Amino acid sequence: RTNNDNPNLSTMEICPMVSTTTGTSSRYTNNITQISNSIQQSNTVPQSKMEDLRSNCIRKSLTDQGFSKQAAELYMAAYDSRTAKKMSTAARKWFNWCAEQDIDPTKCALPRVADFLNLLQENYAYNTIASYRTAISDIHEWIEGKPVGAHPMITKIMRGLYNINPPKHNSSEVVDVFPSMEFLESLGKNNEMPIIQLAKKTAFLIALTTGSRPSDIVRINLLTQKEVTNGL
Repeated sequence: RTNNDNPNLSTMEICPMVSTTTGTSSRYTNNITQISNSIQQSNTVPQSKMEDLRSNCIRKSLTDQGFSKQAAELYMAAYDSRTAKKMSTAARKWFNWCAEQDIDPTKCALPRVADFLNLLQENYAYNTIASYRTAISDIHEWIEGKPVGAHPMITKIMRGLYNINPPKHNSSEVVDVFPSMEFLESLGKNNEMPIIQLAKKTAFLIALTTGSRPSDIVRINLLTQKEVTNGL
């Protein structure tokens, strides 16, 4: 069941109004209202609208706490586009589950957060569940003076999930890269191969020589690199 199946979950419940003051908080509320109404008219939550709803909920929460618009934007800038998309995907599942339970996703009781995290262990690894905790903590009001994700009960539950299903560590087995190097050599000269093959070759060599993860490679900006005699 999706949000639009539950008439009791209003826009104000999705991201509640603390006050009706004008200004930045009011502008975010108007955006939230428009996006939420659009979401309620469909059977699914579009990714772009989910990202907007999550972002505006966070911004409104910060401005309602007294943070300036500039401080709120700096907080949002801490997330790159990939992380923001990941958090929005997690928030969408949380919103939909809360709609089924007829509870407010931004200020529900702590046991409901625990129930949701417990349900995730059936299909998700610990690190994925941890990202859901972060997404919930971003949009949920604080409980007992702490972000919900840092509440002692939630940290204990996360420790329990870790103990039950700890993250799988990468194997220490030595990988033979010579077949890959031979394949790269078979592609021919750089100035003669298609750009897509050249891009893949470059990414592979960067990962091989620097130990970079895919998420590190996509963040490389040539404008910030400096050429030296022995490399970049």
